[in-house]
Amino acid sequence: MNLILADADSVYTEKLAAQLQSRLPGIMVNPCSDSASLQKIIAQQKERNETAVFLYNAVDFHELTSLSLSDRWPENWQAKPIQAGFSTLSSTQETPNQAYFRFDPVCRFVDTLVREYNCKGQKIATLPFHDLDPAVSSPADNEPEKDSNGISNHLYLMLSVCSAGYNEQIIRKKLKAFIDQGCTVIYLPLMPTYMMNCLAAPSHGPTLSDLLLHIIGQDIAFNQLSCYWQPHPDGFFQFRPPDRADDLILCNPDTLRQLVKLLREYLQQKTQSTIGLIDCAGLPLATVTMIAVLCDVCEVILSKNDNYAAYTAKYEVSQLFSVLPAECKTSEILVK
Repeated sequence: MNLILADADSVYTEKLAAQLQSRLPGIMVNPCSDSASLQKIIAQQKERNETAVFLYNAVDFHELTSLSLSDRWPENWQAKPIQAGFSTLSSTQETPNQAYFRFDPVCRFVDTLVREYNCKGQKIATLPFHDLDPAVSSPADNEPEKDSNGISNHLYLMLSVCSAGYNEQIIRKKLKAFIDQGCTVIYLPLMPTYMMNCLAAPSHGPTLSDLLLHIIGQDIAFNQLSCYWQPHPDGFFQFRPPDRADDLILCNPDTLRQLVKLLREYLQQKTQSTIGLIDCAGLPLATVTMIAVLCDVCEVILSKNDNYAAYTAKYEVSQLFSVLPAECKTSEILVK
């Protein structure tokens, strides 16, 4: 079965298509972001006479709503608009016409698609989501990409916006997975100190508070960062925590951006596979956005509950994902 996604935001369609393709291996996903591309796809589908599911943003392609079905797309297409906002129904609730919402997480998008077309006798195979308790991503998702020399130097952002609270087990399993793959791992927690459950007791030496002051004074280079971290008993390097609980939360967002930029520059010059893992919780989302755009991967820990807090978190995460560069991979980890 073919799935055609039509939305004027090309980054949105490409990211959604990539995630749907990875979780629905039995279908071919075709994104398009303009009328010319859409008409080309329609012409190709008519020639092949293939069955397809067509999901389109009616705001961007409003001209489609004024055409007759036969003029709009082939008869063997099943077309539905992608509605604005996000769903307010429980994931277990079913309606006569399943609706698709633009700001829903990919898991709900897939659930709606599978539920609707399985009911119509078109069985769609799916791959499992990260719905473990405690939730962890699969080994395949932990595997960092390598360059032509077999080196993987990436900056990962793990963001917790779960109403159930911070889940350190997810981070510990992520750290262990990278270490087991032979990567050097540098762990940077951006949160109040009383939430830094993955850190060991700090040794004597300069702390993140000292580092922030040097960044403000513009008298530090990326090759000096190693002075601010220490070995952790579990096999990774940790930044020494700040002197005061709220130093990272209250500092200027641009200072944190420069800190992450320095870490990225440090990783880029390493000749052995090195991962920078930024563990983020409790920061303003505007600050998180300034950091996330510098990362290669952004994983968000979300609650799969059906309540106001969970819906709000999903909406804010969709806004975050929409401004990330196309080369930044995004994914969601759902927890109870």
